[in-house]
Amino acid sequence: VLPISLGTLIFGYLRIVNVSITRYSPIDLLSVVLSVLAFGGLVYGLSSFGHGSGGGESHLAANALYIGVVSMVLFIWRQIRLQKAERALLDLRTFRYHGFTLSLVMMSVAMMVFFGALILLPIYMQNVLGLSTLKTGLIFLPGGLVMGLMAPFVGQMYDRYGPSPLIIPGAFIFSGVLWAMTQLDAHTWWGAILIGHILMGIALSLVTTPLFTASLSSIPEQFYSHGSAILGSIQQLAGAAGIALLVAVMTLHTQGLLAEGTAQTDALAGGIATAFVWGAAFSLIAVASAFFVPRPPRSEVH
Repeated sequence: VLPISLGTLIFGYLRIVNVSITRYSPIDLLSVVLSVLAFGGLVYGLSSFGHGSGGGESHLAANALYIGVVSMVLFIWRQIRLQKAERALLDLRTFRYHGFTLSLVMMSVAMMVFFGALILLPIYMQNVLGLSTLKTGLIFLPGGLVMGLMAPFVGQMYDRYGPSPLIIPGAFIFSGVLWAMTQLDAHTWWGAILIGHILMGIALSLVTTPLFTASLSSIPEQFYSHGSAILGSIQQLAGAAGIALLVAVMTLHTQGLLAEGTAQTDALAGGIATAFVWGAAFSLIAVASAFFVPRPPRSEVH
């Protein structure tokens, strides 16, 4: 990943032009510290619980979560005070705009379920179907490529038609794939996972970029940087929460089936399928929200 990241950094520095109006804004060091503790603690704590760490690691995750919650409360209080003087590190007045808040909710649900699924599927493919890590990675490769290749076409379609014709079918495809994954068992053909992951990549391509653009189009220009930062931060938190939730459901249901005498492979498959039921149920929130994503100003759609 490092060479790719460095290449992206250099390419962006050379080619991306700043089209916004810059202004001096002092950095509040206390807000920086609180943000690191808040977002770092919450993401680390939720992700660690989701990965099923035990013993001392569980206590460490719990402590990180407590620190994250307390720091988040203090961070929000600090921003509310600073934004009155236009000095907030993260201006929370963006939440006053209905379109931004609705888009944020939909984005959060999508990321929560997507990251949870990304954790469950490798577990299923390796521990239930018995596939190697190499084959598992190769099966996931086409879906990732599809997402990357679709990006410019989705951008062109957004410019011409706006967000709804993209986000609504994307949300339905995404939810449909998740509901299909609730039928996973110990005998599911691996090709079905390949097809499902490709469809999920297509769905996320149709949802994420239009949703991100539409959400920022709903707020005044002076809040763009704050809105972008909020979207990125909430995505990380939602992903960590999705991992924690779906893995916890999987673990509890698997343990229950094992206690009933179910074979280990079948019990794990049942636990994963039940976790996908939860994920699919949450995806319905995204489907319902898709119909209310605001259309951007006319100047942004041709």
